[in-house]
Amino acid sequence: MKKKISEYVKLVQKMLLDNNYLKTEDIVSSIKISKESVYKIIREMRIQGTGVISTYKGYVLSKYAKKNDDVHFFRRLNGRRTSDMIAINAAKEDILLRWSSVEDKRNYSIIMNSLKSDVNSLNQGFRVLLSYKNSFDI
Repeated sequence: MKKKISEYVKLVQKMLLDNNYLKTEDIVSSIKISKESVYKIIREMRIQGTGVISTYKGYVLSKYAKKNDDVHFFRRLNGRRTSDMIAINAAKEDILLRWSSVEDKRNYSIIMNSLKSDVNSLNQGFRVLLSYKNSFDI
């Protein structure tokens, strides 16, 4: 990136204030940066405490988002986390071969228990999200 990231953060924030919803392609074409840079800028905005939600319409500042934007955002996060657990479970047998010492097994167990509790609460959350059958009508 040519400019400092903080300059881009301010620019993208202003664009989101002016336009509400912005797709990655809109940001790329407006300020002539790569898609990867847009993702870095959005991440930096979130780290700095600016609520940015990704929706099917594009990025939106959280204070201007609608309830259906929230539901869509939560579904994406939930799906991503569930997918990660499926990947871990598919590779579990091979992973355990490398984590063979007593300390490794204890650490693996600690890591997996925390992830499993997250997934259990995600499952409860997903049931709630399913109650919003047509989130675009909210």
